[in-house]
Amino acid sequence: MPILSGRLLAVLLVLTAARFGLAVISHDVCDDGLYLYTPTQPVSSTDWTSISSSFNAPQAMDESPDGLTFAVADKAAHVILLVTRSNISVDWSTGTVSSIAGSENVPEFADGVGTAARFNEPSGMDFSSDNTAMVVADTKNNRIRWIERADTSVAWDTAEVSSIAGASSADKLDGPVASARFSSPWDVILSSDQTYILVSDTSNHNLRMIERSNATVDWSTATVSTISGAGFAGCAQCSGSGPASSATWNTPKGMAISSDEKTLFVVDSMNYRIRILERSSTAQEWFRSTTATIAGDGISQVKDGVGTLALLQSPVDIALSEDELTLVFSDSVPGYVRYIRRTYTSDLWSTGTVVTLEASPAVFSPGPLFIPRGTQSVVVATDSGGNPFPIFS
Repeated sequence: MPILSGRLLAVLLVLTAARFGLAVISHDVCDDGLYLYTPTQPVSSTDWTSISSSFNAPQAMDESPDGLTFAVADKAAHVILLVTRSNISVDWSTGTVSSIAGSENVPEFADGVGTAARFNEPSGMDFSSDNTAMVVADTKNNRIRWIERADTSVAWDTAEVSSIAGASSADKLDGPVASARFSSPWDVILSSDQTYILVSDTSNHNLRMIERSNATVDWSTATVSTISGAGFAGCAQCSGSGPASSATWNTPKGMAISSDEKTLFVVDSMNYRIRILERSSTAQEWFRSTTATIAGDGISQVKDGVGTLALLQSPVDIALSEDELTLVFSDSVPGYVRYIRRTYTSDLWSTGTVVTLEASPAVFSPGPLFIPRGTQSVVVATDSGGNPFPIFS
């Protein structure tokens, strides 16, 4: 597989703490290469070991079900990348970075195999549960894309890239995928049974769903519907709880979903809130779910506290820990990684405490993130220059 030659540096930091660890990918324009950071006390320059790799501007990441790779949507390079390691017992410092779809620095649209395909600022992505496909929000092409290989023995750079829904012209239209339209979709979640895709349709201020009857039929038979939002910026149902169908949003971005697929977490970025959609069972349709705010109160500030007493300044992305006790989110301006922690899974998320991890606002601007399986760490990508700054919980 071809190795991407990036222009800016990416840095990988891995930090371990008593309650919650943190692994960070960040840009540093003062050096060159990908580094693994393992902290000591006190922090020393010898904590860095080179992985030797590059990115331009990571916009989204997701880990494969087997834990051997994580995919990166590089917004500035317009490509999809893979970081691959030989087995799950070795750390990412042994990994290699390769491009699997798109052409570097060519912001266009085209379906095709591997690097013959074209993207324009790809954003959110999600692997299928069987590790044979991934769905990508192709933000500036206003499309939802599908990358599929025949089975897990087939190399990802030979996978076929196709379009599920959307068109180059931005609009808001529900219906059959052939006629449906999106406006700057930002994140996507693929259901475990591969029958539906949830989309944060950012510039339409909506949450959308692409649904097909079963995983054996082609996505061309699917339909697009709106599960929440009215097509304009608003904050209906921001206070208290109410039906998702009546809620409005303002630039929804990152999403995460519970393992039972009954709770959807959404970064309502310009309402400065983390909100959830909850349904009683997987049989209940998402548009019939209930929405509520679990953190933030509509004021753009950084303040820790319980639930809506906490304030968020510029939230971007979110990830749920495997034990479902911790939600980590990036608050990109002035530059913090923060988390919501509850004690038991039976506790309401709105009773969780928001905690800000220490960072340097001058050099750290966190964006997309994910939590590697089997760990209590989080991987965060940044899109800013300056020296990396260690973060502690």
